[in-house]
Amino acid sequence: MKKILMALAAFAVVTALPAAKTLPKTPVFKEKFSFNVAPGVVENSHKVTFPSVVPRKGYNIVLYFDCRIATKTVGGWNHYTGIDVNGTPLGKFTAEGTPRVLLRGSLMETTIEGEKDWWNIVGGKSNLMSFFSPESATELDSRILTSRDQKYVFHLDVTDCINYSVIGADDRIEGGDPNEIIFYDRLSSKIANVPMAVKDVQLFYVKKADILKASAIKLTEFKPVAKV
Repeated sequence: MKKILMALAAFAVVTALPAAKTLPKTPVFKEKFSFNVAPGVVENSHKVTFPSVVPRKGYNIVLYFDCRIATKTVGGWNHYTGIDVNGTPLGKFTAEGTPRVLLRGSLMETTIEGEKDWWNIVGGKSNLMSFFSPESATELDSRILTSRDQKYVFHLDVTDCINYSVIGADDRIEGGDPNEIIFYDRLSSKIANVPMAVKDVQLFYVKKADILKASAIKLTEFKPVAKV
């Protein structure tokens, strides 16, 4: 009988871990944006623009922002925040298959609904969890049990969506497309005529090793099996 020669490709096992509590980061730009998105009958949006990003070896790019549906009192949550980065709708995973949301674990746990995913898809559109509270509130709904230390702040790994600067001779920047980020408020004005408040939108450099810690996963790489 012939021996079959085969080699198994390298692969990784993903193990869930507790998320890191902090994320060391360096601003890509000093600029940050804050704005309200007025509700529409179906949805409404607001766009912010950053310059192209100069790549740094060993670093990812993280989108940071504070976001809430600006109701009069604290209470409730649902998936109403849509985000596009350079035409790419953000969803649960990056192009590399790692979690998009950082520092919050894979799921949101509540006292009344158990575990909730940070993302959903409705009508083909991907949506991030939104919290309901006044803009002045500093604490989440008491029924939310996980990642309370993050309050209303989100860190999203957007490395796979970013437009990077073109680097020429002598490390000169020779061009690069701007980065357009669109925030969507998908809570219909027919349901609640209140704005989505988005604060301190900013891009940061974060070391790849710190991204993995903040993703609450561990990648175990396996070497290819030798031929037999």
